[in-house]
Amino acid sequence: MTRRKVMIQFLSERSGLSMDGLPVLFEGKAEEHFEYEDEETEEARLEQLFASGEEQPEVSEMLVEGRLITTTHRVELVYEEAFSSELGSTITKIGFDRAAPELITMLRSGAASTALVFENRRRHICIYNIPSAGFEVCISTVAVDNRLLTDGVLSLDYYMEIHGVQTDHCKLQLTIRDTD
Repeated sequence: MTRRKVMIQFLSERSGLSMDGLPVLFEGKAEEHFEYEDEETEEARLEQLFASGEEQPEVSEMLVEGRLITTTHRVELVYEEAFSSELGSTITKIGFDRAAPELITMLRSGAASTALVFENRRRHICIYNIPSAGFEVCISTVAVDNRLLTDGVLSLDYYMEIHGVQTDHCKLQLTIRDTD
């Protein structure tokens, strides 16, 4: 196992979608996840659903210190997010199995807790907990570009729906570099 300190730069875009409160991503098969027939089918379906309702993206950037932990079989980025003095902080682990680098998990514990799954052209139902409530979240991933070990970059393009409330189109790119 190796551990090294890294700086993690997050660049994210989030566009809210006007859906009139209708849950769209949750519709379909009842299983926790399913695989789309092909990439074009899923991209076309999502484009058609959200074509006229996407707002201008909200862009944010964050820089945190973390650790890159690698083993023979797994890779994880671990960092702490501080929300407020009342809520405390959250430890986040973003990881993948070396044998399946296109399947990314994001585990959060602390003030907010969840286990989110990002996988090319697949949909996953997850639970997100905050101190005041827990709610279902559907993640429908359009693309995972994982070059974390070669170029220090991981990019996710996905739709996220809070069950029946709001759907967002999200893009997240994180870049790591060794600390000085």
